[in-house]
Amino acid sequence: MGIDVSVHINNNIFEKNIIYTLEKLKEISSYDVIISSFHDNKEKKIGFEWIVNIDDYHTVEECFENDKYIKLIRRWDTVKETEFWFSKNSIDVFGEEFMIRGRWHYFLKFLIGDIKKDDFNEEDFIDYKNWFDGYIERIIEYGKIFNSNELIMFCGDLNQDIQEKLWTGETIEKILKNDMWTIIEDIPYKINMDNYENYDTARFLFHKKWENNLFDINKWKKLFG
Repeated sequence: MGIDVSVHINNNIFEKNIIYTLEKLKEISSYDVIISSFHDNKEKKIGFEWIVNIDDYHTVEECFENDKYIKLIRRWDTVKETEFWFSKNSIDVFGEEFMIRGRWHYFLKFLIGDIKKDDFNEEDFIDYKNWFDGYIERIIEYGKIFNSNELIMFCGDLNQDIQEKLWTGETIEKILKNDMWTIIEDIPYKINMDNYENYDTARFLFHKKWENNLFDINKWKKLFG
């Protein structure tokens, strides 16, 4: 298993139940919602629709009741395919478009400004910072369709219990209250490099919160189609 960075945004469109919420998403986006199974994918299209993969469940309600999340997919079977593990309070974001550059330990070097001449140098840091600023803006814009105004990034592979809590409905707010985290909001986060071995590097977490502006579906469609 790779030691990768997990990206979670908060979900603020969930209301009443999963069917009601999917109808709401359909209305907001004007894109159809197709309920399907990977074992019977005749309805899948390579297009703009939201595809809900319910695996071996008979209904989306049964899937959500048992797993506490659904797999929501756009741009099925293309290089732009994006998958969201959509729970009541948060969304785990997958897909090439939202992949973090490098695995956890490389990302952590960026977060803490661990600049070394032959490893992760100042030029690498500036390049990564420019890329990351654009990445954050893009994920903020995408998340507007879910009325998101908060995100966290951490090593999901080394914090599988936290991943599962988020998948099954835990709020980001509650996750942040766990005092195991070293929470980073400004980059680079300064640590004592001489005491580096005493830090629990698996417990670093990047957190960002923003004001939610009025959602413009036409702008969203121009960006993400």
